[in-house]
Amino acid sequence: VVSGNIVLNGNTFTMPARDVTVKAVFAEHTYSGWTQNDNDTHTRACTVCGAEQTEACIGGEATCTKEAVCQVCGQPYGDLDPDNHINLTEVEAVAATQQAEGNTAYWYCEDCGRYFADADASEEISQDFFSVRSGCWQPPR
Repeated sequence: VVSGNIVLNGNTFTMPARDVTVKAVFAEHTYSGWTQNDNDTHTRACTVCGAEQTEACIGGEATCTKEAVCQVCGQPYGDLDPDNHINLTEVEAVAATQQAEGNTAYWYCEDCGRYFADADASEEISQDFFSVRSGCWQPPR
């Protein structure tokens, strides 16, 4: 209230018989934390006026066994990426002997348990593919 000697009741007052001057003061939104929705978005609400803001989840990187994690709300979202193997371990070739099997070199994903012929995990192979018996390579069955 700038002038007029009135009492505000919330956002209202009773108009007297004389002039009154009021000034609106707008506050910036004060938002709560983000809450993830079921559709790969997150929402937050203004604690002053209740206005909601909704945005798409962003960032993070999905792998063969884990969804991406949103950089804003911190929750997993989206689909797995079956071609993104971040825990590939190279297994070096071992020559076969008459006493033990050998193997060709291959890569193994520690996360999803799949085998690959190359470090880029572009060619999936079965375990039989890289087994070598008695010094002879055995084709997949």
